[in-house]
Amino acid sequence: MNRILHTMLRVSNLEKSIEFYTKILGMNVLRTVEQLDQGFSLTFLGYAKESETCVLELNYIPVIIQNARFRALEKI
Repeated sequence: MNRILHTMLRVSNLEKSIEFYTKILGMNVLRTVEQLDQGFSLTFLGYAKESETCVLELNYIPVIIQNARFRALEKI
């Protein structure tokens, strides 16, 4: 069976985003991938295991946050 594995959201504040999805929506942090030397960090959240359901991927890229166009989009 084919299914969506994850949906990605780019975030400007990873800590606040994780707090929102875990404390308000009740999701669990399933795993993190921190490649700060390559300029990004990923956090995967969900209500069940990745093998069982679609999960949310929070994508944090500090360099992009400095971009004025991104700062305008973060309010959407």
